[in-house]
Amino acid sequence: MHARIAGGQLVDIPVMRIASIAVGNARVLNLPTAIYDVSKSVNTGGSTIGIDGFLGYDFLGRFMITLSRREATLTLQADDPLPR
Repeated sequence: MHARIAGGQLVDIPVMRIASIAVGNARVLNLPTAIYDVSKSVNTGGSTIGIDGFLGYDFLGRFMITLSRREATLTLQADDPLPR
């Protein structure tokens, strides 16, 4: 697939299906996933941060999301009790 990254550059990104991906207890099965080395595209102004990847709407859109800036937490809750 083709994608435009934050800096405006158009890049080719391979897509593969991931059997299962989980963040804490939030899990999605059989998810098409774009594979891209984010270390090439992250500019932090000289500071070092660790990034394992980005979660898109195809994952996050399956959950109710609660974001607490005060507690620095993101909570994902399944909208329904069905397996994902």
